[in-house]
Amino acid sequence: NAGYRELGDEIGRALLATRHDNHDAGWPGPVLDLAVVLTPQDRAERRLVKLHFAEARQLQHVNAADFAVVDVEGTNPCVEVTDLGGTVLTLRLQRDVRLPAKVVYAFGSQPSAVLTDEMGNRAPAVQRQLTEGVPPMDAFTKAANGAGQP
Repeated sequence: NAGYRELGDEIGRALLATRHDNHDAGWPGPVLDLAVVLTPQDRAERRLVKLHFAEARQLQHVNAADFAVVDVEGTNPCVEVTDLGGTVLTLRLQRDVRLPAKVVYAFGSQPSAVLTDEMGNRAPAVQRQLTEGVPPMDAFTKAANGAGQP
């Protein structure tokens, strides 16, 4: 089982390295490449998780019910998702996150999980290890948020 997970991570890294910015109908869509729980300034912020998706410029059809965090206390459902206009999403969870934890996209058989990129390619179901910190913003997300303007 651990070997299969490592092989999957290797394949994911290879795809990100060789297919970045290559969007076509054969490409599976946005790839969740980084998930971080924000370093809290107060306990309420421990419920915020930021996700960064590669292989996309603009995320569409974002649904909070598609996301959950699984940690040592069990499943922590997403109650709100904020679309930042590019490839970074902020999840607000039902309770504080306890590390170690994983973010799950397309959790269970419901809901339909229809997150897509700007070309309509659907994001594949995935689990990603959750770390602490702040995810990078791509140029499209920075521009959508008014940052990085000359």
